[in-house]
Amino acid sequence: FACQLAGSLARSGRKTLLVDADLRRPRAHQLMQVSNELGLSELLTEPDLRPESVIQQADDRNLFVIAAGRVTEEALQQIARDGARSLFTAMRKEFDFIIVDSSPMLCVADSGSIARNVDGAILVARQDVSRVPVVAVACERMDMLGLPMLGSVMVGVQSNLSGYGYAYDYHYATSGGAA
Repeated sequence: FACQLAGSLARSGRKTLLVDADLRRPRAHQLMQVSNELGLSELLTEPDLRPESVIQQADDRNLFVIAAGRVTEEALQQIARDGARSLFTAMRKEFDFIIVDSSPMLCVADSGSIARNVDGAILVARQDVSRVPVVAVACERMDMLGLPMLGSVMVGVQSNLSGYGYAYDYHYATSGGAA
């Protein structure tokens, strides 16, 4: 969802940075078709590395990406120590929007550490996977962290289910493929 949101903001003319802070299962580099050679992990662990050297431009002229990079234990420790704060502070001056893709809220502590550096969160739940009690606990955790919930999104919704309703169905494909 983070990649689609960042792409939409960029297409609307807003200079947008997508940060893949899911250091456990990074995927944004694949979806955005950028290199994962250098990224957030290196920014957190190599003090002389400048953000400009890891920010990559995606297909849209207004869309930029910081991939996760090569994840190390040291990078995970830096996230836990709030090592990304200065990066986010600096990037706020350069971009209209910063979209941060993080690990699931309840799986690892990384998400809570990242939460201290963002203005709000969008809770993403998957149809037939995310359970109401788990979603409720995630909302409680966000509240405990003082993280404003900007909204929620249900992904993986099947629009071909019978019955009354109104729905959208999104399909994404690579440039040469079909959805």
